[in-house]
Amino acid sequence: MNSMISLKNLLFLLPVFASVVAEKDYQNATNDQFRQLSANIFAHRDELNLNDSVGSSSSSLRGSISSSSPSSSEAELPLLHDESTKSAFKSTSIPCTIEMLFGLEPRHDISLKNYLTCATKDGQFFDVNLLHGLSSLYESLSPEEELIINVGEQEARQRSFQLIGHIDNLSYTRRRKEDKSTGISSRNVSPIKARNTSGRFKLLVVRVLGQGTGDIIKQSEAKLYDDFFGDSSNVRTRMMKCSNNKLIFDPATGDKVNKGVLTLRLDENLNGVDFLMVSTMATAEVRSRNLDYTHIAFVMPQTVDFRGRVAFGEQPGTVSWFQTDFASNAFIQVHEISHNLGFNHSWKGSDEFGDSTDSTGNIGQWADDGPVACFNGAKTYYSNWYSEYYSSLDPGMNPFSKELVGLNDIISKPSVSTKNNLVVRLSTAATDDLFIMYQRAEGILDTLQGNSRDTVTISQQKSFEAPSWSLAELRPGQEFRYENYGRYGRPLIVKFCSEIVDSNDIDKAHVITYVEGLTEASCGAYMDIPTDVESFDQMSCSDTPLDFIWKRQRRNCEWVAAKPASRCSSKVLSSMCPQTCMTCDTCVDGRRRFYMKNSQSREHSRACYWASSRNTEKRCKVFGIAETCRKTCGQCS
Repeated sequence: MNSMISLKNLLFLLPVFASVVAEKDYQNATNDQFRQLSANIFAHRDELNLNDSVGSSSSSLRGSISSSSPSSSEAELPLLHDESTKSAFKSTSIPCTIEMLFGLEPRHDISLKNYLTCATKDGQFFDVNLLHGLSSLYESLSPEEELIINVGEQEARQRSFQLIGHIDNLSYTRRRKEDKSTGISSRNVSPIKARNTSGRFKLLVVRVLGQGTGDIIKQSEAKLYDDFFGDSSNVRTRMMKCSNNKLIFDPATGDKVNKGVLTLRLDENLNGVDFLMVSTMATAEVRSRNLDYTHIAFVMPQTVDFRGRVAFGEQPGTVSWFQTDFASNAFIQVHEISHNLGFNHSWKGSDEFGDSTDSTGNIGQWADDGPVACFNGAKTYYSNWYSEYYSSLDPGMNPFSKELVGLNDIISKPSVSTKNNLVVRLSTAATDDLFIMYQRAEGILDTLQGNSRDTVTISQQKSFEAPSWSLAELRPGQEFRYENYGRYGRPLIVKFCSEIVDSNDIDKAHVITYVEGLTEASCGAYMDIPTDVESFDQMSCSDTPLDFIWKRQRRNCEWVAAKPASRCSSKVLSSMCPQTCMTCDTCVDGRRRFYMKNSQSREHSRACYWASSRNTEKRCKVFGIAETCRKTCGQCS
């Protein structure tokens, strides 16, 4: 069988991944443990075959990353010189997904690293080290892409392995992730992709016991039910409140599951065993039972090796791990399960957890019923929980002077009009998006920590799964300057003019933003974000939101914006990205084939001739076509 690894888009992937500490831990395991683990991994080879779902996908670009790649459907496997060896490799290899595990440490020691892991469909985890061409290949992916490659039995048995080689020697597939559009869009800002941040899910909490001294869980099943689902402060109640009931985690059900909690006793001494090895053994036990769950939280003894951390979470994923001493802490639960949703850490300066307004930062006290934070402006926007209260604009084209409302008023007061904003997204070429939010400390956010209480906060985030940075916490009268903003090269100004309480007792923050020397806004006047296309001719000029083919590779306008000076010199690329390349005055269709989905969500490549050949009016209404084929669709003259 063919088998593959999916590489998720990670911002901080180094060419050499230094974390191979688990290899030493695994050397201490008994031969019986290794035989048991290997049996678990390879017992389900047939059900892990992804050939049909991956190989047949119309969105796959197999072997198309470099011109030296083989043109056949599968490139030559590395170090396999004859057909019998290749066949043996395929029959014993397994597919797994490269993911980042984000951990939270007790001493706020930011020198500790996050870990790259290879996760199989049946819940096995291995440490992975990406080297040479494979690392460069991964770094070339756009945020919407993933990469699939092969891993054999020998590497899997080692539990910690390096992936070395040049991309033309690997069997791989590069494809677009299957994301759902949030529907958030602006005529001059590309829409954002959303992960599965809404819905009703089932969380299974697993107490993992061992045979060694100290291999115990301090909380009973009843206590863990209360800590995860029952009391007033846990991951269920906090996610419900932060999302206004759009995200709910219910207790899982099934064989010997007690209100969402399952107890397992493994036949091993867990003292000093790495948490991923314990997870592998526990997962095999979980899979043998008839259980109904979507997410799983392992609670493990303090004797298990957590690599200096107190908890871990997949990003994105469905699995989290907690030491028993910290599993009852609501903030830690929300922090790790937020990684499952796809959220990265929230930085402030050089502090990876410095944003106190965000649950993926560090909000201070680690008590069971400690202070509450929801999310900063960037993550609130990407969650799509309050999309009717979001606005997007390019401040170099459209200044902003309007009132922002706090999260608690939106949740608790139905009278809050959608003409008010919870989050404003500032987006332009050559700069990561900025997000403005009013962090009013009341109601659900009454215990907000630090200097962020009752401030207008500005955070920056490149994409959904990227980390965010807290840039400013403004009080009334203060302003924030972003020098050399985006493609304009001029200062961006954001000012918190004043606090207001309206006749409905709704707290508001009057905020203005503009690019100095290009647009104007003042604290003495209000203005709505323009929606009338006729009044703003520039709004008909947007970069294509679709991916396109450039020199046999899949690219997009974010890639062009990374190096506009050199890439915009191409008339072909400037036709696809006129806003980034400042060629809006040239009325042409995009000159590259682009990717779009049909009514069955199957992806095809098209050219603007497709839109002009027939049914032009109808086809120009398809997502992304009007921006890509500006001349055909009457977006310019």
